Order: sequence, then structure tokens, then C-alpha cells
Amino acid sequence: KGVAVATGDSVLLFDARALRTGGRASKRLWASGNVLCLVALADGCLAAGTRGGKVEIFSPSAIAAVGPAEPWIRSDLMAPVIALDELPDGTLAAAAHSQVFLLNRTAGIPDPVPAFKASADIASMAALDHGGIVVSLEDAAIEFFQT
Repeated sequence: KGVAVATGDSVLLFDARALRTGGRASKRLWASGNVLCLVALADGCLAAGTRGGKVEIFSPSAIAAVGPAEPWIRSDLMAPVIALDELPDGTLAAAAHSQVFLLNRTAGIPDPVPAFKASADIASMAALDHGGIVVSLEDAAIEFFQT
């Protein structure tokens, strides 16, 4: 267990010992561009959304101290990815501009599927336990989508 912190085009991982002692990051992961959002996934992976429109998934071995520091799955949304979250079935939801894309990770390398269109640009997003998605918009409105 630990904490992941996005900084520029990298993700710094701090293990429990570093958190207790105020120590240095235990590992640095490299993304393809500036990381705007992160989400820890139930299977131990870590997903990052970049300003360049990529969703990049780091495997549990990449998160381990000895694994590779590059993502093992990349998907292109062609727009800055400002929010990520995981639905109860393991599907990854990614928000870019006014759209929510769904990425089915069980099918291998995920192709983003545009699933929902909000009435304005999305500021933040959260997956709900029952499978829905709620987004807050830049115009201060809130919208709900049933998955």
C-alpha cells in the first residue's frame, strides 16, 4: 500500500515506509505526457490520464519496485483525459471534454467507446457503486448517466 502522485509526465510512488518517514519516492513510472488524473484499479493496476489524450495502464509488476516503469496498455482518446474511475464490473470510465468513454479492459487492449455526452465540458467524474456515473460540469451543473 502507498500513494501515487502525478508530477509532469511521471507518477511517483511512495510506499508505506516512505510515508511514515517522509522519505523519497520508492519508484517513478513514466507516462507519455503530462498526467492529469490517476485511479487505482481493483486488480492492482494503476491508470493514468494524460493531457495528450492517452489512458495508460500500469500493471501491478510496474508498480512493484523491480517491474518496468512504462505502461503496458495505452488507449488514445484524442483529447485531454481529465477524469478516470472504475465501474463495479471493472470497466474503466474516462472523461474528455464533454464525453465519457468506456474502456473494457477484459478484452485486452481497450478501444475507447464514446458512451455518454454531457451538456458541457466535464470538470470531474465519479463512478457509483450501483454502476452509474455522475459528472460535475464546468458550468456548475451535475449530470447522472446510468451504465
